[in-house]
Amino acid sequence: MFRANRAHVRLSVGVLRDGRRETAYVEDIGKGGLKLSGLIAPKPGETLRVHIKGNMLDAEIRWVEAGMCGLRFCAAPETAEVRRFLAVLPRLTGKKDRFAPTMREMGAPATRPGV
Repeated sequence: MFRANRAHVRLSVGVLRDGRRETAYVEDIGKGGLKLSGLIAPKPGETLRVHIKGNMLDAEIRWVEAGMCGLRFCAAPETAEVRRFLAVLPRLTGKKDRFAPTMREMGAPATRPGV
């Protein structure tokens, strides 16, 4: 199985599923998707709307294993929608310096020091 570079995080996000809201946790994120934990009975093929700080992104569940699920973004990685979503993460985790190379590779806009 191919695994792109991943940024490891632990970050709470909102998830909209079939009109219901849930809270889940991003465990890692890459250019094309992310790994979540905490969803109730996720199913491969399901489409979710992941939201964080006003940024929303649709993603499809690709796999489910041991309380985790892998999501692939529905939008292409180079779209503004994905770039905005990725740009929020370093600020929320407080790990801008550690994140910078991975986030740049994933296409997120650079963050200024102290921002």
